Amino acid sequence: MKKAISLGLTAIMLLAAAGSYADENQATKKNQMTVNPNATRLSIGVDMTKFNSDYGMGLSITSPSFANGYVAVRAHGGVSVLNGLPENATEYDIMNYQSVRLGFVVSVGMLGGLARFYSEPGLLVQFPDEGFSDDIATGGYGLIGFECFTAEKSPVTYFLQAGGYGTSGNAAKLSGKPGWGSGYLFEVGVRWYL
Repeated sequence: MKKAISLGLTAIMLLAAAGSYADENQATKKNQMTVNPNATRLSIGVDMTKFNSDYGMGLSITSPSFANGYVAVRAHGGVSVLNGLPENATEYDIMNYQSVRLGFVVSVGMLGGLARFYSEPGLLVQFPDEGFSDDIATGGYGLIGFECFTAEKSPVTYFLQAGGYGTSGNAAKLSGKPGWGSGYLFEVGVRWYL
């Protein structure tokens, strides 16, 4: 159920972003994106991530923009920690897992040359610690983000993004066999445009 909701939200965000892109005229779009010359370049980001109650850190790389500066491809990799009670154990254990995401970043354009909103739907793969599962979790995610440049023409931005994700993840080796691969996703970080 959570996976279906997450994939549905991803589809809605992609359609909304595509509709926004199609509705604006080309001249306005071009003027909005040229306010900050760094906004369409290759970028590298560092973030703090929260998958439900699991905290982590990640790195991302975003392609140069295309489609008049409104679309880019982003790859993200990260490590998060899960606090769980292994079966037949009396104490909780901290275990890590890795995640890899690949998605499209669809921007609505620059706001005053210093900020922009975007959506990011995509695919997600999570690699669990052998202490709580042997199965790789696959699924999708969808984010809505806000990026703010530190100064006009600056190559540095701060970003905040939130959304949901749904995967096939199940912590089969933990007491109660809880799901671990679906829920909300929250990230804050810094991005450098090269």
